[in-house]
Amino acid sequence: MAVPTAAAASSDRRVGLRAVRALRRLLETLEVIQVDDARRYGWSWQEIAVGPGEAIVAARVETTTLERSVLNALRPAA
Repeated sequence: MAVPTAAAASSDRRVGLRAVRALRRLLETLEVIQVDDARRYGWSWQEIAVGPGEAIVAARVETTTLERSVLNALRPAA
């Protein structure tokens, strides 16, 4: 996936906002991957949420992971 940093600086608001959404999805994807790996290696949520304010991030990722599990369970079998 190409990171649309140039598009995020575009003077065309539609292009810029699409780029921001793409960057947000990329960030969320990377965050979920890293948290899943940390949990797989036995890290606690406290260890994942190292710095101040990051507990919110860990809670959001935990919620995102739960939402993904629910969505996967609701998907029809292929």
